[in-house]
Amino acid sequence: ALGLNKGDLIAIKSSNTPEWLAMQWAGFKLGIIVVGLNAGLTPVEVAHAMKHTGARILFTDDMNYIIGKEKDYRVIIWEYANQFIIDLGKTIETATIEERNMTVTAMDPALILFTSGTTSEPKAVLMKHSAILSAIAAYNKTLSYKQADANQQDNALVCTPLAHMMGCLYGIMPVLAFGGKITLVEKFKTNTVLEIIEKERCTIFNGVPTMFLFLLDEYRDYDISS
Repeated sequence: ALGLNKGDLIAIKSSNTPEWLAMQWAGFKLGIIVVGLNAGLTPVEVAHAMKHTGARILFTDDMNYIIGKEKDYRVIIWEYANQFIIDLGKTIETATIEERNMTVTAMDPALILFTSGTTSEPKAVLMKHSAILSAIAAYNKTLSYKQADANQQDNALVCTPLAHMMGCLYGIMPVLAFGGKITLVEKFKTNTVLEIIEKERCTIFNGVPTMFLFLLDEYRDYDISS
């Protein structure tokens, strides 16, 4: 309805939210390339990333962009997205979406993420659908994620940023591909994560070494047997 076509780019800049996942998979389904941006980027850094990738629309939870005057791209804030869609006054038939989906191939580009930039400027890395599917298959083969089952369903706590590989791909995709559950946490806080693991009976936790060091200092006060 926004006039995007296969091969166009959209960018997402937000904390870990369900809206991010919905927008990411909408892009995958329609052949639109999704650009993941770190939630901590400044407006100048975002503008650079938008220009560098050619993304036409920025979806964000950052309220600061309401007063921004971006001329090169459109900004849509999660909180006002529903009203925006209503105001757009367009509806798309399911059949049209399915037709678009049928044109997407495994070799089409799907996702752009930026490197961390620890040794130089962050670099935009383009991934095809085939690379994402291969990662899902490899993760399931290595970690034996459970198929959907009332008694055995895996529940993954994901608190790594969705703007990074660990979050949006390895944390999310393999689990849902095999019928598991995602417990999405906005950002890592040691005691918050341990409380949620205990309450939600999470079976999977993906993180970086520093996170595990913090968890090892505090876990004895919580039931993490799951």
